[in-house]
Amino acid sequence: MNKRLPIYVLPNGIRVVVDVLKSVETVSLGMFIKAGSRDDKIGKSGTAHLLEHMIFKGCKNKQGQNVIRTLEDVGGQANAYTTKELTAFHFKVLKQDFNLALKLLANMLMESKFEEVEFENEKKVILQEIAQDNEDLDSLFNNLMTEIAYTNQDLGRPVLGTSDSVKNMKVKDLYDFMKDNYASDECVLSVSGNVDEKKILDLILKLFSPWPYRKNKISKKAKYIGGKRIIENKLGNGQVYFYASYPAPSYDNIKEVYTAKLLKIALTGGIFARLYQELREKRGLVYGIKSTYINYTDNGIFSIFSSVATEKFNEFLKVLLNELKLFGKNIMKDDELNKIKAQIRAGISFEMEGTSARIMRNAYQIIFYHDLYPVKNILDLIDSITAKDIAAMAKRVFDNGAKPTILVYGNVEVNI
Repeated sequence: MNKRLPIYVLPNGIRVVVDVLKSVETVSLGMFIKAGSRDDKIGKSGTAHLLEHMIFKGCKNKQGQNVIRTLEDVGGQANAYTTKELTAFHFKVLKQDFNLALKLLANMLMESKFEEVEFENEKKVILQEIAQDNEDLDSLFNNLMTEIAYTNQDLGRPVLGTSDSVKNMKVKDLYDFMKDNYASDECVLSVSGNVDEKKILDLILKLFSPWPYRKNKISKKAKYIGGKRIIENKLGNGQVYFYASYPAPSYDNIKEVYTAKLLKIALTGGIFARLYQELREKRGLVYGIKSTYINYTDNGIFSIFSSVATEKFNEFLKVLLNELKLFGKNIMKDDELNKIKAQIRAGISFEMEGTSARIMRNAYQIIFYHDLYPVKNILDLIDSITAKDIAAMAKRVFDNGAKPTILVYGNVEVNI
């Protein structure tokens, strides 16, 4: 936990990190590529995500023609995901099957073969995924929030794309996206588990050196805009669903990131949290209240969301906004500070017990912080954050004069 892992760089720029854990019988490995939905071309939103699906469908190499089936035959697991800025492909296998998994990963990423029939079928699957997303209020509102916060910008586009953009997608769009965005110098191959470091480094060099060197394009910097949208609630349940988002720190400063994470825990991270206590325990206005903090390369967004009875909405809104402003003025006491720090420390320790979480942690640090921080360094950083730092972060996020992003699903008026 306290050792700084070396970052190896292949001749083509791919960075490699190996986190050896001899105490386990498994290995997790993954390729993390700094390319996501914000890299989709205008009118072709959803390309990054569709590509992520199709890469599992087959390779020119016969051994990798069905990646998931091949891994499942040896009891392994395969997964992938796409975010605004990143695409990840990761496996977990028994230690004796590591070489097979690594070869499959190399084949699927460098020998991808997109058959027209498979492509059209997968488009139908994603159209179903989009329809399901649009029926889920949390997913729908998250998409609308970013659309309002980053209007007409790459960060505002939905990861899945739209029904129209996916229907109009061509196989060529996938190959073009890979060529333009799967840049070797923005790839991190992360491994954690029971492996022989030297042996696997030799194999990694052999398998991934053919990946052609390409530099990544620089994304246009996003600008937070904010705004308000009210949607009529046709469910007839007498509820108002309220979402509020504010500009927050990007990945630029790791201390600011962890200060914002502590702020999130202080507001909604359990029954002792400020907003939970004020809105539920003291006033009975809500059943629950949540928050998220998402950071990007050049931006960040802090969101708070809850639902409340229509007749209680005005009281809820007044109390919520007042509490957010007060947080930036009132310094928390030591016992509250110690509780929220204990939560984040425990979360980091829990993460370190799993190889899948470790490969993600290591890859994200290399991609977004351009370094690897030992756990002790992160814990020391958390210890150095003061109550005044958190209050200053609250003031910066909630009381900085920027227009918030307000999304309401309900039959009310909102004056913010």
